[in-house]
Amino acid sequence: MRYFKIPAAIFVCLTITMLSAAALAEEPCPSCPSGCVPIGLVGEFRAGVSADVRVCPAGCTALETVKSMAEKPLCSLQAEAATAAVPPAEPQAVAATATEAPVYADNTRNRIILGRTALGIQPGDVTITGYGAGLWQFEYGVNENLQLGAFVVLPVMVAGVFPSIKAHVNLTDNIALGGGAFGGVFGPFADGLMDVSIWMIGGHAEMTFAITRNNVINIGMIALGGGFGLSDTDAFDGAILIPNIGFRTTFTPRWSFQVELSMPFLAGPEGTYMAGDLFLLFYGFRGHGELIFGDIGFAMPLFEDYIKYIWKYTPMGIPYFSIGFKI
Repeated sequence: MRYFKIPAAIFVCLTITMLSAAALAEEPCPSCPSGCVPIGLVGEFRAGVSADVRVCPAGCTALETVKSMAEKPLCSLQAEAATAAVPPAEPQAVAATATEAPVYADNTRNRIILGRTALGIQPGDVTITGYGAGLWQFEYGVNENLQLGAFVVLPVMVAGVFPSIKAHVNLTDNIALGGGAFGGVFGPFADGLMDVSIWMIGGHAEMTFAITRNNVINIGMIALGGGFGLSDTDAFDGAILIPNIGFRTTFTPRWSFQVELSMPFLAGPEGTYMAGDLFLLFYGFRGHGELIFGDIGFAMPLFEDYIKYIWKYTPMGIPYFSIGFKI
């Protein structure tokens, strides 16, 4: 039996080591408010996302910074903590996100449908969005407050490119202000037809209100003007103004519903034209994946002739779709 005797000192050391390991494994995770997770549960953090995107208590980190959860957590959630009522969270900045699933929905938080919002995509992200088949939008998040991009008309009969820039800033925890500019040219790309091309330049301003984390109201204005020809320019007499108001609600981590109303009209030296005569109503759903996102919805032109002659054939409106990718 002497071969199985363990010296007392070694036994004590082993016992202390095992008890310490057990205590470490059973260390409870800290209590974190909504939008924050215990650092001990995180396996990998998202690159390019600042840890101060959301104010979290010690031992917790913002949900926006998490890329994957740990296979072997360094702390354990306690049963009583899991079943306890979650205390009310402090209002969060709208620049963080308007949804509980920023990994997915952040790819499209910079727009409602046509109207731009005062929010941006994550810094370092690149998104490509196709509207229909011929118009594509490229965007790059330079930092928390600046985006660069371009609209590109694919060369099918006509071609064009419109570089764009957008800036946005938080005014309060729940209100953000943004604006941007764009300009470019499109027209037939055959030789000798450059004089029938159209050049355009414009800008937009918007204010975004975060009612709750999942519900956002956006108010904006788009203005654009331009002219015909490049060698012999003939500018338009006036500008197109498009005030718009939109609402977005994210009802699951991967799905949101958007509705937007705009009133395009012309403004020139002699006053306005069509102001109040035409309204455009857009509504639809948007699906969000980690790398792919897209819209399916309907556009309804609200003017007398459409309602009288066409609406009975398209009671839900005219279908539209978009598809996008994050790279």
